[in-house]
Amino acid sequence: SGIGPKINLYRHSDNPEDDDILGVVQFRGVVSDDTNVTYAKIRAEIKDQTASSDAGRLVLSGLFNNNQEDWLTIDGATAAFAGAVTVAGNTTITGNLTVNGTTSTINSTTLRVDDKNIELAHSPSGSEGDDAAVSGGGITLKSSDSDKTFNWVNSTDSWTSSEHMDLASGKVFKINETSVLSATTL
Repeated sequence: SGIGPKINLYRHSDNPEDDDILGVVQFRGVVSDDTNVTYAKIRAEIKDQTASSDAGRLVLSGLFNNNQEDWLTIDGATAAFAGAVTVAGNTTITGNLTVNGTTSTINSTTLRVDDKNIELAHSPSGSEGDDAAVSGGGITLKSSDSDKTFNWVNSTDSWTSSEHMDLASGKVFKINETSVLSATTL
């Protein structure tokens, strides 16, 4: 049935430049001392004014701790949030996911990984540390009784477990493809 009403904000410039502001919609109100304050804004900008690669940008900003801040910046390639992001429903990411930080927390009852190999102590720069640098790396199962660990220990040049190993019936320990320990032989 066609397009409904539109609001056009047009900025004419004989010399458009990257990052020029095209228009702003402000949401204003009064604070407790009767001062008028801009609580939030929607700002449209020129990201790239080159005729063959022209691109726009939309910025949502507003007042936080008494300072105007950009909260969300959206363009054709990215959406950048300035603060924490909470998603209430399911989320599917069809591209790669990169997390840059010191702690990644996954609060889940089941973690499923399709890849058959998990790399620990992987450096994004490709310059992994030597055995001494990765000493102590491994897997820790948290327990209020005591943590259960399977870690690399450089001083012993070996993988070390804090717990017993209990093999299923019919399974053996092997060294260089030779059985050295089973339930019936030592």
